[in-house]
Amino acid sequence: MASKKASKHQHYEILNLIGYELAKFDSAFIKEFGFKTKKSFFEYIVSLGIAETVNTVKNRQDLFDYFFDNPRKG
Repeated sequence: MASKKASKHQHYEILNLIGYELAKFDSAFIKEFGFKTKKSFFEYIVSLGIAETVNTVKNRQDLFDYFFDNPRKG
């Protein structure tokens, strides 16, 4: 029986970069793009078609929270 390999998200690499930066720099990262809230930044990422939902962006940040000294622990 042939195994089916899980495919990566179309924007896998950019989502990883966004998640990494959010985990490391938190609100300072979104302010560099002119946003005042994470919600507005996440919605912008969705509007660009990089992520399908706001939760996709949140989950990517969660993946990297473990590596940084921040109050979030994914």
